[in-house]
Amino acid sequence: MKNKDIVLKTCLTALALSVAGLANANPVSLGSASEFTVLSASGAVNCTNSTIEGDVGSAVAGTKTGCMQSGEDVTPVSQDIQTDFSTAYSALAVEQCDNTLTTLAGQVLQPGTYCVDNASTNTGGVLTLDGDASDTWLFKIGASGAGASIFQLTNES
Repeated sequence: MKNKDIVLKTCLTALALSVAGLANANPVSLGSASEFTVLSASGAVNCTNSTIEGDVGSAVAGTKTGCMQSGEDVTPVSQDIQTDFSTAYSALAVEQCDNTLTTLAGQVLQPGTYCVDNASTNTGGVLTLDGDASDTWLFKIGASGAGASIFQLTNES
């Protein structure tokens, strides 16, 4: 079991883009954006007690604070990367939600597409993703959704 303590920001959508595809859909090509674990067009990444395994990219300098990281910091990202990110984002944005949640804290979720309420805050709880290594979760989080959560991955997810 792995624990990840990640502060959720609107750029969590970028984390969701690091997946190969959805369980109920064809794989989404990330193009040059696939090299990134976190990629943000304008948001900030703020971590506490976490390590980001891979590259972090942002169009805006100085947006990552408090994170330990094993990859490169790429700021600003190239226009090609931004275009590939936007293309993948557009492909994922049309996915219908399997469930709409008001919080992620305390949830145990199977693979699928989850919408999180625009006014959601996710503080002080554990989100458990329960599935296999080949399974995919997509989180579509409202613009003002933010907060600290622990992600717990089980069953090889």
